[in-house]
Amino acid sequence: MLAGKKATPITVNEPDADLPELFAVAEEVAERLARNWHQTTPLAEVQSVLEDRPILPAEIDSTLLRDCAARIGETDADLQSVRKHLRKCFWDTIDTLA
Repeated sequence: MLAGKKATPITVNEPDADLPELFAVAEEVAERLARNWHQTTPLAEVQSVLEDRPILPAEIDSTLLRDCAARIGETDADLQSVRKHLRKCFWDTIDTLA
């Protein structure tokens, strides 16, 4: 509370109608990056990243976000639900490869 007033929560309205399409693109981006990264990265480095899960290294995270933004638009890639789905799909793909 500030000066006797309760803080008003801020909500972000996400376009529910577009989410399935945005999620589908996010899945494609995450799967492609995960497969490429897994194939080109030494096993010791892969293991190190897996140990820090669910935290993604900044390089991987920024590449995911940048590639997704390039496909669906920067504004849509900023939606928290899309970001979470993108990261989840990356880890899901790594799980199938590891």
